[in-house]
Amino acid sequence: MSSYRDASEDGEKGIFNRRMTFCPYLRSNFDTDELIRHCPDCLRFFAISCSHYRDDREAGTVCHNLRLVFTDGACLGNGREDATAGLGVAIGFEGEDTSQWAIPVVTRWIRRAELLAALEGIRKISEVDGPFLACSGSNSPRGEHSDGTSPTGWIVVTDSEYVVRGMTEWFPVWKVCAPSILW
Repeated sequence: MSSYRDASEDGEKGIFNRRMTFCPYLRSNFDTDELIRHCPDCLRFFAISCSHYRDDREAGTVCHNLRLVFTDGACLGNGREDATAGLGVAIGFEGEDTSQWAIPVVTRWIRRAELLAALEGIRKISEVDGPFLACSGSNSPRGEHSDGTSPTGWIVVTDSEYVVRGMTEWFPVWKVCAPSILW
């Protein structure tokens, strides 16, 4: 969804083919849990960014450039008639920034739960994108960085290989082939 890209002496980093890659410096010097931050003002989640990391650390702020939405689907008894399934979505720590519920459809599968969670994450993004930019914890009152650039976009974080491969490998093919397949 995003076009964030930066080439530096550290190597390539950014979002390529819908998959985010941290720069080599961040990957080699930080644990995974350290690469994810939350803003103490808006309580939302962000990935740290090489290009803003030093400025944020000195200013005591959190870069709002790489915004994160965490999604997860689950299914007990996958595919069985008595299966139960649910999903969860979080863009922040509390309140309206988190949601979870059972999936009421009759046929419950883990892949369906993971896809529904990703879709719900995208829906949540569309609900909050406008008010989000007004966070006072950002580098400026409008959510812009000191260099005048706006946040890049959202990154859907999932543990589902099915969702990741669907968006990074299969979607481009489906996008081209779908009209002839479906119509």
